[in-house]
Amino acid sequence: MEELLRIENLCREFNTDSGVQRVLNDINLTIYKGDFTVIMGSSGSGKSTLLYALSGMDTVSSGHIWLGDTDLASLSGDKMALFRREHCGFVFQQICLVNSMSVLDNVMAAGLLLKGNKKELAARAKELLKSVEVEEHTWSKFPSQISGGRAQRVGIVRALINSPDILFADEPTGALNSQTGKDVLDLFTKFNEEGQSVIMVTHDLKSAIRGNRVLYLRDGKILDECDLGKYDGNNEERAEKLNSFLGEMGW
Repeated sequence: MEELLRIENLCREFNTDSGVQRVLNDINLTIYKGDFTVIMGSSGSGKSTLLYALSGMDTVSSGHIWLGDTDLASLSGDKMALFRREHCGFVFQQICLVNSMSVLDNVMAAGLLLKGNKKELAARAKELLKSVEVEEHTWSKFPSQISGGRAQRVGIVRALINSPDILFADEPTGALNSQTGKDVLDLFTKFNEEGQSVIMVTHDLKSAIRGNRVLYLRDGKILDECDLGKYDGNNEERAEKLNSFLGEMGW
């Protein structure tokens, strides 16, 4: 397996009124290309903090995060922002589209930030929108004029427009109903099967079973992990294995 992301002795601390609080505590981890990695844990365990640290959206107090040959700790400011645009895609629980821009323009904007060729970007954006079944007649509409499920699909396409090394997702189905959430998870599975590496934070079992690897955090540490193998559609068997693992973790 080809190494994609390597984390060494990662710590994240915050100053509070009661003193220094360590949210991530000496994390060591390797993530491989093509992995669909899921991060779980109880509230306050450090799930989202870890996700934002790995993506360079949050600074770390100590330790190293290597994406390829680049140590994210060595980057700051504009260099970090450019690195994220080139190598990372993001899908959030809340649909973060620009309401004053059309669906197509929302997708293209992320690519234009890298000064890509506009004609080529438009072609790729349209191809991706078709691949997630966002119909052509909606491309000129504003996000407020389409359903939440379609808007989240647009968010996924926008995250993929620059062909990122890793797609990061923070509770991507949290604001969706069960059927729409399943449709979004099917897209994550589809892109992962095509080779896209994914790291997703979730508390939802139906979401977590899509991953091949589930990390469980407690008090800022990786307590253990569960190997589910590549998603094969056998939800009942995978859910049983993951439930057993989570029970052992005290979830």
